[in-house]
Amino acid sequence: MQRVVPIQKDIVLIGGGHSHVAVLRAFGMDPIPGVRLTLISPQFQTPYSGMLPGYLAGHYSHAESHIPLLPLCQFAGAQFFQDRVVGLDLKTQQIQCEGRPPVQYDALSIDIGSTPMIDSIPGAREHAIPVKPVDAFLKRWETQEQTWSTPSPRPRQIVIVGGGAGGVELTLSLKHRLKKRFSSEVTDSFEFTLLTASHTILPTHNRSVRNRCERILRERSVKTHLDFRVERVEANRVQGQNGQSAPHDLLLWATHASAPKWPRSAGLKVDSEGFILVNEFLQSPSHPNVFASGDIASMQDSPRPKSGVFAVRQGPPLTRNLRRIIHEEPLERYHPQKQFLSLISTGDPHAIASRGPWAVEGSWVWRWKDRIDRRFVHRFQQLPEIEAMSKRSPSSPLEAPPEEFPQIRCTGCGSKVGATVLTRVLTRLRLTQPDSVSIGLESPDDAAVLNLPSDTPLIQTVDSLPAFLDDPWLFARIATVHALNDVIAMGAQPHSAQIIATLPYALERPLEETLFQLLSGALVELESHGASLIGGHTLEGERLAIGLAINGTASPRGCLTKSGLRPGDRLVMTKPLGTGVLLAAHMRRRASSHWIEQAIGQMLRSNATALPILQRYGVQGVTDITGFGLVGHLLEMLDAAHLDATVAMRNIPLLEGASQCSQSGIGSSVLPQNRRRESDLLNRTHFHSLPEYPLLFDPQTSGGLLFGIEPKHLAICLDALREAGWYHAVEIGTVQSSPSRERATIELRP
Repeated sequence: MQRVVPIQKDIVLIGGGHSHVAVLRAFGMDPIPGVRLTLISPQFQTPYSGMLPGYLAGHYSHAESHIPLLPLCQFAGAQFFQDRVVGLDLKTQQIQCEGRPPVQYDALSIDIGSTPMIDSIPGAREHAIPVKPVDAFLKRWETQEQTWSTPSPRPRQIVIVGGGAGGVELTLSLKHRLKKRFSSEVTDSFEFTLLTASHTILPTHNRSVRNRCERILRERSVKTHLDFRVERVEANRVQGQNGQSAPHDLLLWATHASAPKWPRSAGLKVDSEGFILVNEFLQSPSHPNVFASGDIASMQDSPRPKSGVFAVRQGPPLTRNLRRIIHEEPLERYHPQKQFLSLISTGDPHAIASRGPWAVEGSWVWRWKDRIDRRFVHRFQQLPEIEAMSKRSPSSPLEAPPEEFPQIRCTGCGSKVGATVLTRVLTRLRLTQPDSVSIGLESPDDAAVLNLPSDTPLIQTVDSLPAFLDDPWLFARIATVHALNDVIAMGAQPHSAQIIATLPYALERPLEETLFQLLSGALVELESHGASLIGGHTLEGERLAIGLAINGTASPRGCLTKSGLRPGDRLVMTKPLGTGVLLAAHMRRRASSHWIEQAIGQMLRSNATALPILQRYGVQGVTDITGFGLVGHLLEMLDAAHLDATVAMRNIPLLEGASQCSQSGIGSSVLPQNRRRESDLLNRTHFHSLPEYPLLFDPQTSGGLLFGIEPKHLAICLDALREAGWYHAVEIGTVQSSPSRERATIELRP
């Protein structure tokens, strides 16, 4: 028996804006036991608006100008759901996402910024590039840049629509970027034109700022067309009212901010442009448990311009009010400043500062701005160490009613999840059973019954994983692919599965939500593989975990086995190594979000699409690389076939970041056990000091296939794999006959 603090309330943050990163950091410094925090964002990293012009101009790297959300969520003890919100049900308090099940909340905060208004102009969506989201804009810009390496016989027309601070900074930053990247001959072939519907550029700034920017635009040979109201956009021309027009080779859209449609559709109170109205507490006047901040918010009694400075200032009061509403305490008023410091970059290391009626400019302003921006981002990039945070004194936990959740939790069968929660979740999942399952989840019996043809061998495997991601839906998807890969590696068709789910202690509603997310994720992968969920077991514990027992039916061609290797076979891997070391680094908050995002993409990839290709070319010896690492699983195959192998170190594909993490001394906790077979590696002393060497033993989650293939089929098989999207598939070595030895060996070569 043990005392626990259950999850009682869910605070969900939509968007990784400047206010929300402050909320996450504050909750990391002072968590509330019993409150589960969740961030939903389409990106693993969020750009800091103050550094974006410098990033576009080339003064900052991507890492310097972005805040990594994944380690920040780890620090806060928050779940991170990578997805885009498309709707909101205010009655059921559920958030609809683009690619996952609905997410439940008790308190909700929205900080998703804004995007340029583009859909109101015919042709703009088809022919213009919006500047937000920034990463998508940069990808399209860089693709275009690759075509500009030589001078053009005619001027290349780059047109920017939008004469606010964003449009001016974008224009000057991109001119500076091109000047740094290309020769003067190429740079001189570009003509920049700025279009604005206003009577002047920067209409919300004072006259001194406008005069300075107008002067700089003239000095940089940027044409400016005022009172240009875009009427429609064509493939190579912008048409304005009153017969105005401007040719373009590339059209960039940086106009007035717009809001998504879903807040209004959900029933939130919004202003005339669709931005969420909030009161002096940053709270929706129509729905008291919903808050909003940053550009998406519109203060009903004291409207302010769309500027990142307000989102930054709103972070601390928003944090305090989220705490207060959870504790059912009076909220705190937010008092927005009437005047604020505005800093405008001019492309080169030069900037203009203004506040109220005054303005100054110079390189010293840029250096000042640079210090301010770096200091802000540093707070979220350099978080306190895990060891230091373990000594923190958290806030008082929420009180759980004793009759709803006894503080002393039993083990044994007393740790089961209640029948009402389980029934509700299964109803929400809407399960169906194939004809080959005569008794399954739709029946109250104690076990499932399968009806298979008498000549069909049944293949079974079991796998269990503790959670390594804070998203139960995504974690369950990866764990399910990981378990299914064992059946696939034997050339079998997945048929059905049973699941054991361990759920963190929680009150009934959050417990149901966790189970629903977990099983929904598992079902996505089971159903995509033609398998059904036929039973399982649930229990409570300290940590989220999932186990799967997978049934499969053997192929008519028979099973593929580890012992099927033949002398002369070429060894092929289909996925890069490194998930073990990257997940270990992730637990320590020392892995780049980009590295983890790529690793997740690999772990989600099922080996099922590679299997038919292997079967087509007569592959017989196959395994999937998982917990024992490449060396461990290859030695299993060699031992079973009484063969040896030669492996080329340089050919082994690695996930981005794996080598860096290994070099810094990070490794999985099972790595020392996996390395116990080092004595079976010949020539190991020549490679022992390489950072890649420990990765030979790195345990893989949802790893790729390792197989042997006859040399005559190698090239065509690799071509087929790569055509099917297995771009990392590569030959890594050769199988050969073994002298009389007790154990197989692997000879390492450069």
